[in-house]
Amino acid sequence: RSRCVCYLRSLSGSFSPSLLPMAAPMEDVVAAAPLGAGKFALDDMARFRRFLVLGTESPQYLARNAVPGLESAQALKRLIDAGRGAECVDLIVEFSKEGRVAKQDPLQFALAVCARFGPPEIRKKVYSSLRDVCGTPTMLFSFLELSKGLFAGSGGLGWGKLLRQGVADWYNLQEPMRLAFGVTKYKNRKGWRHKDVFRLAHVRPASLAHAVVFAHVAGRRGTPPCVMRSVPAPVDAKPAVEETSTPRVEAAEAEPVTGEIVPLEAISTTSTSTARIREVVVPTPEDEARAVAVRAFLDVTEEARVCSDAARLVELIQKHRLAREHCSNTMLSDASVWRALLEDMPMMAMLRNLNKMTQVGLIAPGSAATQKVVERLTSEAALHRARIHPFNVLLALITYKSGRGDKGSLTWVPVPSVVTALDAAFYKSFKFVEPTGKRIVLALDVSGSMTCPIRGTNISSREAASALAMTFVRTEAQVKTMAFSRDFSPFAMSKTDTLDEITQRMNGMPFGSTDCSLPMTWAMSKRVAADAFIVFTDSETNCNRIAPADALREYRSKMGIDARLIVVAMAATGFTIADPADGGMLDVAGLDSNMPTIIGDFVRGTL
Repeated sequence: RSRCVCYLRSLSGSFSPSLLPMAAPMEDVVAAAPLGAGKFALDDMARFRRFLVLGTESPQYLARNAVPGLESAQALKRLIDAGRGAECVDLIVEFSKEGRVAKQDPLQFALAVCARFGPPEIRKKVYSSLRDVCGTPTMLFSFLELSKGLFAGSGGLGWGKLLRQGVADWYNLQEPMRLAFGVTKYKNRKGWRHKDVFRLAHVRPASLAHAVVFAHVAGRRGTPPCVMRSVPAPVDAKPAVEETSTPRVEAAEAEPVTGEIVPLEAISTTSTSTARIREVVVPTPEDEARAVAVRAFLDVTEEARVCSDAARLVELIQKHRLAREHCSNTMLSDASVWRALLEDMPMMAMLRNLNKMTQVGLIAPGSAATQKVVERLTSEAALHRARIHPFNVLLALITYKSGRGDKGSLTWVPVPSVVTALDAAFYKSFKFVEPTGKRIVLALDVSGSMTCPIRGTNISSREAASALAMTFVRTEAQVKTMAFSRDFSPFAMSKTDTLDEITQRMNGMPFGSTDCSLPMTWAMSKRVAADAFIVFTDSETNCNRIAPADALREYRSKMGIDARLIVVAMAATGFTIADPADGGMLDVAGLDSNMPTIIGDFVRGTL
């Protein structure tokens, strides 16, 4: 069960079978993969698109978190060398804006690769795109950390003019109050702090309100009287201060007009450089009012951070819509604090925090908070707005019902009405899954080992496979469900079946070997038209008769259909079934909340 057959291309171009351990990395066989797969042959741009979504150029999605490496982005390097770096940056921005990626790290890593290996014009394009790709401080810090790793062999990340300007724009082009919220919510990530970034990038504020935020990050309180910035000196400029010097500003003879920009050449300094001049931006009343509001909010976040009075903290949360990260950890054991946070809590955040809110006593039988949670979970309008996949609701349901977390030592007593509401939300959310419109054959492993919990979760492979199969059965018009029993036989599923009914039906079935080539050979023998074959198993991915890649190609040839194959091994850490040179095959190892989106996009042909 822990081994699978993969097929390596020999020097003559034919295939020969070879046993490899399931954990063998896909990169080990990429070089030996057969070239040419008809419609599904991959060029470098297609491989780069795959990297942005999967985090690797290989046809494999790994649920476990892994930092992208340069060895997985060779197609991107080749595209940059071929002068197509601008296209790559545009594609990164497009994928980011459209939310087409499972994880954010590949986007930031790809952007860092373009900056590291691209010519100056590409680096300029990269740094001007930072705000489009790095929407939160966490993403910005991730980009900087990944960039530091790429530049490690060349003396470290160089903070040149383009990078400094790009980072400065990331801060200065944000609305000041939004920026204040972000820098106080995400103070440090990935070993970076905003204070470090300001120091390295020499960030200067673009407005008085921005200056207030910057001063807060630097640990200085108060409102700056004006904003200083450097600008190119006119051709006939008088001696002015150098960009790198610190001017000693003395009182001007005439009071500046409010709202005007007063050159420092009218103010006494000790510098004689004519390269650049400093300007003093005297704020308008509107600027001052905005700065005062930002200063007041920052004072509130500081008070909330150290507040030990629950009543006062609740008042701050309700009045200023503070987030959980603004509160001290000691106060997150108070039910009244969570009650205030629940008011504006997004649906996905609510699902993640159900366990904690129950543990502190906020969610309890008959409580007002419980009623609010139940109403939101059973509201079709709320579920539709949140766009949460049924599979993610199921993960929350199974974890909550278990009374203990996947990690750590948190335990709680599940509230029956919340369990019932989560179960209702699971079935209601199927209505909002976008169908693929494809003809699909599902192949389910029904062996006894499927009942074991998947490592790091409270869900079994059988429950996960049943839920994912239900998604297709309930949303698609043409689906055939099969099982690896004594032979490859039909498995009855209807749109009205519940999860318990499906898993109970599996429990009573005899089972056989999970031969991943059987769905295609069966479909050929029965002349079944299918656009996609999806195998759901725990870790058994046998190939006893013919390689799945060969069976798929034979099916395509005989049926005249450009079919795709996905093998989902939920208890596996890695395996090799898909042909790396064929864009119509995908291996999925492990289990996470991104899996349904990955599978759906691949079936549609958008991945």
